[in-house]
Amino acid sequence: MTTQTIVAPPKGEAGLIVLLLEEALPRYLRLPVLPAVVGRAGPVVSMQAGGSTATVRVGAREVVLEDGLAADAWVRLEGDVDALLDVATGDHVVRPFVEGRIRLAPNVGGIVRRATGFAQGIAARLIPGGDRA
Repeated sequence: MTTQTIVAPPKGEAGLIVLLLEEALPRYLRLPVLPAVVGRAGPVVSMQAGGSTATVRVGAREVVLEDGLAADAWVRLEGDVDALLDVATGDHVVRPFVEGRIRLAPNVGGIVRRATGFAQGIAARLIPGGDRA
């Protein structure tokens, strides 16, 4: 299993969700199932709880935490701060989703941009001049 570095804004500048994620991610990154779930796709997930927002970009060698919602996020998690705390601390990872305290909102624009880039990459490898489509 590869070790991933967590990159985050400085503590004095980071928002609440970024700070929570920075504390919780080392534990989640040690889970053996994570590489299988993440794969090579490099998911981008945005989160919103109360007035606080954050984005997580998962790469092969690092996880980048940013304040704000990313336009290229695949999905946005929306919910209350208490539900996010439950997930971040590992107390209840699934329950807030089942209870509807955290909702998944797919970001169609982000998914389409990612799929288009993926298709163009394949075309460039398979078709001469395919990267100019």
